[in-house]
Amino acid sequence: MSAAALRPRRPHRSTRPTPVPTRRAVRASVWAWGTTALVVTAIAVLVVVRLSAGPGSAGATPFEPAPSSLVKAVTGIPAAVYDRVGLRSPVVPVTGPVAITGQTPLLAPDASGQRVPEVLYFGAEYCPFCAVERWALIVALSRFGTFHDLGLVSSSVTDAYPGTPSFSFVRASYSSRFVAFRAVERWSNVPSPEGGYRSLARPTPAEAAVVARYDSARYVGGPSAGSIPFVDIANRFLVSGSCFSPSFLAGLSQEEVAARLADPNDPITRAIVASADAIDAALCSATHGRPGSVCGTRAVDDVGPSGG
Repeated sequence: MSAAALRPRRPHRSTRPTPVPTRRAVRASVWAWGTTALVVTAIAVLVVVRLSAGPGSAGATPFEPAPSSLVKAVTGIPAAVYDRVGLRSPVVPVTGPVAITGQTPLLAPDASGQRVPEVLYFGAEYCPFCAVERWALIVALSRFGTFHDLGLVSSSVTDAYPGTPSFSFVRASYSSRFVAFRAVERWSNVPSPEGGYRSLARPTPAEAAVVARYDSARYVGGPSAGSIPFVDIANRFLVSGSCFSPSFLAGLSQEEVAARLADPNDPITRAIVASADAIDAALCSATHGRPGSVCGTRAVDDVGPSGG
């Protein structure tokens, strides 16, 4: 199988107001696929937060389930669209996962008890960068399994990129024969009287240990450390920050974004699907090329060997 190098992306920078500061950092993303190295130089949008909650109390906006028609539109993107978009988005800078090596695999049991590669997401509902990353994750993971009980949420209206449309993982579950998925929505989008945002969910000790170890300067670079969203793909690939800028979803609703996902020429489709294709390529490496219906497709196969 051939290997295609990801071209350097144009940087996109942003600052964000208190109470939770934001940092963007230049990262060189190195993808290792067998003996072929794929190097991505990109600048990620990062929101820097502490793993432990700041001042805040439990509370959030009422849960709003995502309509089945909306979920179907987002998780049922035609295969031809994935292949047309591929790993690169000519009009939207996209950053893929960073490969790491020599780590104990992150595994979890599937419904049958088989241990499979696990994806761990750590983020927050107020965060606009988490908002766009959820789109990419849902699209990517929907090719390996099925989401249940996704919620609707928008990022904080008092934050950078106010009201970025998205989904919430706060009640979501996921079933797959190939990968497991865990999500921690650490904070809500509801401001706390004490500052920051109200606490929503706390990671388990095991989840906190993974985030503390890998969302660090050692693995994701100095300014990236401690950022959200953070995604660990089986301790083999990491995402720290969003794959693309929230600015591309400004002023849109979830339904309006979903309605554009069948057009491979739409800039929003290119951003979301290129990000999902990059995540799927990482997942295929972790699953040793399973399922073939995903890992044997042109968009994923172009990266190089999907085993590892």
